[in-house]
Amino acid sequence: MEALTASLSSLSVVAPPAEPAPIETDTWTPWTDASKEVVFESKVPGQGDGEHKVAAELGTPPPKGQNSSYDLEVSIGETIYHADVKKLDGNSFNTGVTGRNALRPIKEKIVHLLESTTMLELSPDELAVKSLEMIYATCTSLHLKKRTLLPEKTFSIFDCFTGKPKEVSALQLYTVATANGTKEETLRELLKESFDGVKEVATRLTSPYIDNPTLLKEELEGLTRIFEGELIIFVDEVKGFYIMTDPEKKVTFQRITRGHPRFKVAI
Repeated sequence: MEALTASLSSLSVVAPPAEPAPIETDTWTPWTDASKEVVFESKVPGQGDGEHKVAAELGTPPPKGQNSSYDLEVSIGETIYHADVKKLDGNSFNTGVTGRNALRPIKEKIVHLLESTTMLELSPDELAVKSLEMIYATCTSLHLKKRTLLPEKTFSIFDCFTGKPKEVSALQLYTVATANGTKEETLRELLKESFDGVKEVATRLTSPYIDNPTLLKEELEGLTRIFEGELIIFVDEVKGFYIMTDPEKKVTFQRITRGHPRFKVAI
């Protein structure tokens, strides 16, 4: 018995592996020894500051690089998320390729708006908050002007497909007649004192942002959809990292810079 007891006492007890600490979200997490040897500042093109430190802290694969639409793959529970790592500039951050692509169709309409009016001399690639507010106000003003320039009177024409008569607005008359090559003198006779106003509407006030003055703001604020189903990880060399869940609900559009949408956040 004594021999058996001595034999058992000589055996080392191997503890089961510790469960990894749960990942904290929506709060600042200080840097730990896990990333002590990893420098914060990135010198690799296409990789931002803090990406490698976050990867070391979370035990994820290395950052994806500039050819990827996201930076890291992060597991929370049983779900693997795509995550973008962002260093805040004050309370705002810029976006990459995904943001630029989402902005592109909106920017094309902004370009058309800026080209059609001499009231705004702005670059669609650099629109600060005040510049955007100026555009919103201008669209509202031009919307009201457009309504005053178009007469309520309708005009009878023959449908080019069916040959049947139909009533059209002054703007529709101008558009159809111009497309058919009708001379300006003839149109002036038809529209009389309304001609100059209708021509201005047809040639200069055709932007959807003039037709609906709230549309541009709605579309820009809707750019937060690019973050749906993803994570944003904010990094700070001193404070550590902040994993934000549901970022599409927590960040807001701020402005356009270098052709990319910029967003602000309060954390």
